[in-house]
Amino acid sequence: MTIFRLILLLITLNIPWNTFGQKDCNLNDLVGEWKLINLSNWGAYTNIDSLKLVSQSHNSEEFLTIEFFKDSTFTFRSSKNNKVSKGYYFPDEKKCELILNKNKKRLKNIKYIDRNNWEVIYVNKDILIYKEDNNPFNYATHILVFGQNSTFLKTTDRKNLHYIELCDDYVKVYKMGRYYDKAGIGSAIIKTDTLFRTIQNEFKGKFYTLLKNETIYTLISDNEKKYQTELESGLKVYRDLNNAYCLKSYFDLSSKLNKEFPLYHYTFRNGYYAWEKQPNKSINHGKFTAQIDQEIALIYDQMSIKQTAFTKTTKFITDNITQSNYSILKDSLSTLPMEYQSQSGYFYKSVYQMVKANPEYFYKILQDFPTSRQYTYAAVEQDKELIKNLKQVRGYEGFKKEFFKEYNFRKTLPYRIIGTYAIIAGLFTWLMIAKT
Repeated sequence: MTIFRLILLLITLNIPWNTFGQKDCNLNDLVGEWKLINLSNWGAYTNIDSLKLVSQSHNSEEFLTIEFFKDSTFTFRSSKNNKVSKGYYFPDEKKCELILNKNKKRLKNIKYIDRNNWEVIYVNKDILIYKEDNNPFNYATHILVFGQNSTFLKTTDRKNLHYIELCDDYVKVYKMGRYYDKAGIGSAIIKTDTLFRTIQNEFKGKFYTLLKNETIYTLISDNEKKYQTELESGLKVYRDLNNAYCLKSYFDLSSKLNKEFPLYHYTFRNGYYAWEKQPNKSINHGKFTAQIDQEIALIYDQMSIKQTAFTKTTKFITDNITQSNYSILKDSLSTLPMEYQSQSGYFYKSVYQMVKANPEYFYKILQDFPTSRQYTYAAVEQDKELIKNLKQVRGYEGFKKEFFKEYNFRKTLPYRIIGTYAIIAGLFTWLMIAKT
């Protein structure tokens, strides 16, 4: 299937054509690169204004690129198979048509039916809306966008994946990697570089150089390694870049919160969970980063307020253990999150300091917070001297019996596990010997 035939596969719109039209048809300023938009919601756009909005805010894939040159030649390039096709074009402003053909002699010869006529419905310096008059199925409406969206390439070396964003005046290069964790696998941006045009068909940055030879781009790293490139879907690139930015933003948020609030643990794995909840994973990277930045700022503000309050409460308890009575300390303790130390250490630290100052508080806390028994146990069981002091407290026999039973079980648990593995290994060895 030729590249010209690919055009015929675009979305067909059954719309009233009298809603379109342009009085002044200027087809003289087409030189440059245009991107063909594949409408995903075809049939929804019935006039020029709505089609303009599509060209400005679309998230659909540009799978064909056409570049017009001053010498009346053009190139088609497909992101599906990276195939490039060349030809000639002739603008007919009287009919408001653009005529394309592989053979220059056939452009103006009406007897050749394989020429491609674009009946231009609307054109300006940014967008071109047209339909074809040689579509054997039906009329099809297409939109070309000029200079508003980037063209994306990728390096063909999968072990050294780079994404390249071709903009009007500069080029952005993203060196990609991967995050691996039990929570998931995600994209990572290892390095970025911005390249600017130095001479014709050459862009240079701090780490990379990009060379263009007709329609072929070659990326050269600062260590002179060359990478061949091919077209990549904008949706695929945006998705990977957005995934990398989302994960890195949550990783950084985790580091920041955990550093500011040592008794709290905000897991970096929230990045994986947040990514799964993102409704639009392939939107424009700039829009996505703005959304994530806003999302991260909101989470930070909320968590910072909460953790600051918990920190102050914990400080109040530890600073006033000897001055305040148990009732006041208990009320303050009830406002803290009751979790294991690996998640939140406020309750853990407060209980430990209270019990260390007065061992009887341990049993009082068990009495007043029965559902937090395991967290209370965990707060004291690593301090052997404190355990001895808990045995000396008078009364609370039921709480004592239950605590020391579980304490002794936990203390011997590692040895039981080792013993189980030793028995299994012994049985396996015996079976192997018996077989021989």
